[in-house]
Amino acid sequence: MSPGYYTERQLRRAPDNALARISKNIHDQATAHFTALQDQGVTQQGLTELAAALTAF
Repeated sequence: MSPGYYTERQLRRAPDNALARISKNIHDQATAHFTALQDQGVTQQGLTELAAALTAF
């Protein structure tokens, strides 16, 4: 899988340990680009909830 782009199929087929890593990378990138992503509907609450879900996983 490429480090910057994942298809829905790739995400669905990824093993749990890879999915956890990929999800953390997505969260890290979303946090780094939060200002630009707000126009796409990304919220601070959404990022916080994602972080909590990753921790619980």
